[in-house]
Amino acid sequence: MTYNCHAGVVLGTETQKLNELVRSPKTSVEVCGHLHKRLIASHSGHGRCIKLSNSLEFESQTIPCQSIIPGTEYAFCQAGTSADFSPEGSFLMGAPGSKNWRGTFFKRFISKVITNEEDVFNISIETDHFAPFTKPDGSNITNMYSYLGMSVRSGYVGSDPSKIMHISGAPRSKEVGQVDIYNSDEQMIHQHTIHGEQFGSYFGHEIVIMDINSDGKDDMIVGAPFYRKQGICGAIYVYMNEKGITNKVTPQKITSRKMMDTECEKLNCLDARFGFSMASAGDLDGDGFNDLVVGAPYEGQGAIYIFHGRRSDLSPEPAQRIYAGDLKTPFKALAFGSSLAGSGFDVDGNGYPDILVGSYASDTAFLFFSRPVANVKFRFENLPKFVDPMKKEENCKGNACFTMRVCFILSPAKNPSNTMSKLLLSYSVETDTEPRVRSQFYIEKRLNINFSGQDNIRDYLRPLTYQLTFQAFEKSGPTIDYQPGGTIPNYNDYPVIVGVKASHILLVHFRKNCGDDEVCSSNLKLQASLNLTRSADSSNYVLRVGQDRELEVKLAVENKLEDAHQANLYITVPANFGFIGTSGKDTVCSKLEEQNVVECSVGNPLPPNERVEFGVRLDPRMALPSKEVIDLKVMVNTTSNEMDSKDNEVTLKLEVIVETDLGIRGFKKEQNKGKKLDENNKSTSFRICVEKNDLNKIRDPNIWPSGVILRDWIFNQQTVRAGQRVTSKYQQ
Repeated sequence: MTYNCHAGVVLGTETQKLNELVRSPKTSVEVCGHLHKRLIASHSGHGRCIKLSNSLEFESQTIPCQSIIPGTEYAFCQAGTSADFSPEGSFLMGAPGSKNWRGTFFKRFISKVITNEEDVFNISIETDHFAPFTKPDGSNITNMYSYLGMSVRSGYVGSDPSKIMHISGAPRSKEVGQVDIYNSDEQMIHQHTIHGEQFGSYFGHEIVIMDINSDGKDDMIVGAPFYRKQGICGAIYVYMNEKGITNKVTPQKITSRKMMDTECEKLNCLDARFGFSMASAGDLDGDGFNDLVVGAPYEGQGAIYIFHGRRSDLSPEPAQRIYAGDLKTPFKALAFGSSLAGSGFDVDGNGYPDILVGSYASDTAFLFFSRPVANVKFRFENLPKFVDPMKKEENCKGNACFTMRVCFILSPAKNPSNTMSKLLLSYSVETDTEPRVRSQFYIEKRLNINFSGQDNIRDYLRPLTYQLTFQAFEKSGPTIDYQPGGTIPNYNDYPVIVGVKASHILLVHFRKNCGDDEVCSSNLKLQASLNLTRSADSSNYVLRVGQDRELEVKLAVENKLEDAHQANLYITVPANFGFIGTSGKDTVCSKLEEQNVVECSVGNPLPPNERVEFGVRLDPRMALPSKEVIDLKVMVNTTSNEMDSKDNEVTLKLEVIVETDLGIRGFKKEQNKGKKLDENNKSTSFRICVEKNDLNKIRDPNIWPSGVILRDWIFNQQTVRAGQRVTSKYQQ
C-alpha cells in the first residue's frame, strides 16, 4: 500500500520530497517533506509532516512554520528535515532553515489513549513549542548558517537517568559542527554543547541514541560524514553515558576503513561519507548488547557496516560490511545506505531484528533479513575435582588417570524454539606436549564425548593443562530470488555461528595435603654423615687412600609441616668419585655427570612428619691424596613453600691421605771403611734405605707418597716401591 500526495490537494507539493523521511511509533506513520511550500510562486519551503494510520490513511498534518509571520527568518524553515518520537509522548521536527539558517526544532505533544489494550496515538491541538535560540545566560546557541535541526533525537542521556533530554545537531556551527542537548520541559532549556573536532566534518549531521552496553542508560553516537584524512572519509563519535553525556565526556572515534590507493580510487573513498546515516540495529548476534549499522552511501555504489556493541563501547572493527556492488540484484543499486532503519521490526518473526536500507538514487529500499545466531557451547562433565596421584587406578599406566566427558550443545542465541539443521564441528584435545584427541562430527542439539586423561607427572603443584579447541563450519547463505513474488528462504537453516573457532583451557588439579588455602608449606630437616672416622686434630672426616674402597653418605630427611612436593636431595661430589648406588630405603638416585652431582628423590610428596633414611654409596678409589680439604655439599629442596631453609644444607669436610708404616736404615759406603777423613775434603757418603714394613695397610702397590721428608734428607718426586732402596749423598 502506498500514500500519494496530489498537487490538487495542497499547493506546492511537486518538489516537497515527501517520503524522504519516515518515522513510526508502531501505531501510526509520520511522513515528512521538508521542501513543502504553500504557494507555487513562492520559493520558500516551510516543510511539513503528515500523519497516516497503520492502513496509510490520512489523519492530520503538521506545518509548524505556517503560523509564523512570513519573512526571511522562517521562509526556508524546512521542518521535517529530521524527526523523532520522544519517549515522553511528543513528536519532534528539525527545521535547520529557521532564523536565517541558525536552525531549531519544534515539539508537538501527542495524546496517548489506551483502547482495547492497544496504544493509539493522536496528534493533539496544542501549540507547537520551539526550541530556544539562546542559552540561559542570553548568548546564542548557534550562529547563522549552523543548520541546527539537521538531526534531532530524544533519550535518557542526562545526569538524571529518569529524565528525557532532546538532542539536535548543527553540522555547520563554527565550521566544525556541534550537538546541543536540551531538557524536555516545555521551555526546553539548553543544557550542553558538544563541538566537533575538524573543519567541515559536518559533525552532528546524524545522531543515534541507543543503549550500547545494556547498562540501562542511553548512549549517543554522532556522525561526521565529511571527516577526512588520507584514505578516510567519515567518522562516528561514540559517547558512553556513565554519569550523563556532556562536553567533558571523551568519545570513542571510529573512522571509515582506510583503503589502499588502488581501492580508494576505484571506490572514490574520499567521498564515502561514512556516518551519513546510522541506526540502532538491535541485538543482531544475541550477545545481549545492541549493535549499530552505519551507512557510507558514496563508497562506490554504497556500503553499510555493522558494529557490535560490547560491555565497554562499540567494537572498533566492523563485524560485517555489505557492499551494493556485491548484491545479486537485477538492477544497479546506487547511494546504497543513504538512509537506514532498524531495531524496531522483525519481518520474518525469527526473533532477530531486520534492517531496511535506502538506496534513493535507485528508487529502492532493501530489506535485509537477519540470520539466526547459534552458540556452540560446551561443558565438562564427570570432571574430578582433584586427581589423587597416590591412588592407582585400574589399567592406569601413569600416576594421573581420570575420565571426563565433554558435552557440546548447539542452541540459538535467541528464540530457543527455532530449529536448525545439523552443523559440522571439528575438535581436538591436547596436553602441554602432545595431541590426545582429534575428530569431526555433526551436531544437531547435543553430543557427548568421553575422554580419558593419563600422564606420568612429577609436578603435583602445577595442575594438568588440557586445551580443548573446536571449529564450526557454517553453511554458505542461500541464493536469493530478487524478482517480485520471489520465495524468501528459511534463514533458520543458515545460522551464523558465534565464535566460529574457540579454545578453552582446562585445569585438573592434584589432591594436596596443604590445608584450606591449597598452598603447601613444608619444613624439611636434613641430617648427613659419612661412614668414616674423624681426624684427631679436627672434625674432618678422613679418607685413607688404598684402604677405604667405598664411601657411604648416610642421610636422613624429615618433613615437619605440610606436603613437600618434589622433595629432592643433591650431593656435590669430586669428579673422580664414582657413584655405586643406594642403601637402606628404596630411594631412586642418579649421578648428573656434567655437574658432578648425585640427585635423589626423597618424596613426591613427602608427607607431614615422615622421615626418610638412606645411604648413597660412592667409589673413592680414584681419589688422590691432597693437602686441601674436600667439601661434600648436601642439600634438599622442594617445590612447596619451604618455611625454614636454614637446616636444608649440610657440608661434610673430607681429608684424603695415604697412611702406611715406613722403615728407614742408613750406613756409610763400604769404600770409606777404615779410611781417615780428609781434613780438606770434609765429606763422606751415606746410603739411606726407606722400606715399607707393613704392606697390608696399602693394598694397592702402586700407591706411594710423592715425597718423603726425613730431617735434612729430601727425596723429591721419587716413587719408592716395596723393598726398593733410595740413596743420597750427605755433605758434612
